[in-house]
Amino acid sequence: MQYVGGKQKSGGAQIAQAINALIKALGLQTYSEPFCGGLSVTQRIVAPERRVSDACTALICLYQRMQWGWVPPQALSKDEWLRLKTANDPTDPLTAFAGFGLSLFGSWFGSYAPLSTRNHKCISSALAAAESLTNKLAKCRGVQFSSGDYQALGIGDLIYCDPPYEGTLQYPAVGAFDSAAFWQWARAKSRTSLLAVSERHAPEDFIPLQTFSLQSRIATGAKNWRTEYLYVHESQLGVWLGTPEEWDSALEREEAA
Repeated sequence: MQYVGGKQKSGGAQIAQAINALIKALGLQTYSEPFCGGLSVTQRIVAPERRVSDACTALICLYQRMQWGWVPPQALSKDEWLRLKTANDPTDPLTAFAGFGLSLFGSWFGSYAPLSTRNHKCISSALAAAESLTNKLAKCRGVQFSSGDYQALGIGDLIYCDPPYEGTLQYPAVGAFDSAAFWQWARAKSRTSLLAVSERHAPEDFIPLQTFSLQSRIATGAKNWRTEYLYVHESQLGVWLGTPEEWDSALEREEAA
């Protein structure tokens, strides 16, 4: 299913690889992701416990209902799409299915898009979204889904964040996002948990661990290439690069303080 800012084609596999390597090397138990979006990273994570959330209540409702056995439709008319847009019921799994899966570029109820392209062929957007969601949720068995503000998520050993990017179009399904407040939170959480952030820009004390170049569509309003990064706090760079003893020392200093 299309999702604005999703990592399916912009580093999701590489990001998950780095996270999984660290989880395995350090024997971490709990993975947290407070901006799970389209699940492009979540579905690839291997951890004893995965806790993920999103501020979009309708999206989490869709995921939870599919975990409980709800099956998305393979067809959805424009009239039904318009009805769902007007009703805007976050407790109906069809709301997020239509709002993202049958909207142009995955932009929340932006424009009805009955067709999607797969392998250079046009197919029903509903069918494409249904198949994509079914495949992703099959890889998310046991994931604990919740909705709400990122600061309310139960934090685990390692946190991966893919927040709305500063300076880009905001997410209509959620509303305005305070990037400055987020970085303050990320800095504080980096003292007690391993944390990585996907963004285009970051404060000076966050260091790029990975770099991704991709073609922009609606996020910046122009079809040009842009660069995204996976950032970690400077105090954690050593452990992400493969020297976990530095993280142990940092935790000892934090506990002593």
